[in-house]
Amino acid sequence: MLTIIALLLGLPGGVTPQRPPAPVKVVTSLTTYAAIAREIVGDRGQVNSIAVGDENPHYVQPKPSFVPLLAEADVFVTTGLDLELWVPALLDKAGNSKVTEGAPGYVAAYSGIQLLDPPRATRARRETFTSSETRISGRSRSTASKSHATSSRD
Repeated sequence: MLTIIALLLGLPGGVTPQRPPAPVKVVTSLTTYAAIAREIVGDRGQVNSIAVGDENPHYVQPKPSFVPLLAEADVFVTTGLDLELWVPALLDKAGNSKVTEGAPGYVAAYSGIQLLDPPRATRARRETFTSSETRISGRSRSTASKSHATSSRD
């Protein structure tokens, strides 16, 4: 009886030996997040960053080679708050339901941080940011002045 329960739960002691878990595949939007993910994942997975070096996160040029990385990812780490405006298009092309916004594998780095000056417009309202200023934890991270362009369909 204990052997059957162990087999059902995947616990040691069953008749068949356990296989090691598959390595986790993590993709990040920025190199900073990749460095943090590598420290967490260690040798239990693989971490890739879409942006390289000190590339401006607003202006990363999406490449076709990024799509397979996201299509096979278990976890995707991004800033959120529309900092990386190129992310939604790549996620759509990848078609990986594990890492779409709202899925368990989608990690928005700003989650859990109280925003002092939250953005007033979102993609959901068909407005886009050409730039933004968001204050996090008392520090101002200014990337330019905020401007909005509203779709003519509204």
